[in-house]
Amino acid sequence: MRLLLSGKASVEQLAQKYAVSQETIESWRAQGLEALDTSFRTTSGSSAKQKELERELAQMKSALTRAVMEKELLQQALDIERAKRPTGPRRSSR
Repeated sequence: MRLLLSGKASVEQLAQKYAVSQETIESWRAQGLEALDTSFRTTSGSSAKQKELERELAQMKSALTRAVMEKELLQQALDIERAKRPTGPRRSSR
């Protein structure tokens, strides 16, 4: 296959060398090219599992951001309410 793809041998030469028909060589070449194409598509693009994990990560980041913002708002509200309360005399520790 490498000889055919590199141009170092023709379909006819390889068919004679391996005692198969030229159609078989053409079929092998097509299968090899398809396998290469699939390999490149798999490595260059994201797999379905990777896309699912990336989507889940984005959702978790969003949820964390909302939770942190909510905590900050609640803390501010609590601080405001505490500031409104009058402070009375402190009790002695006797």
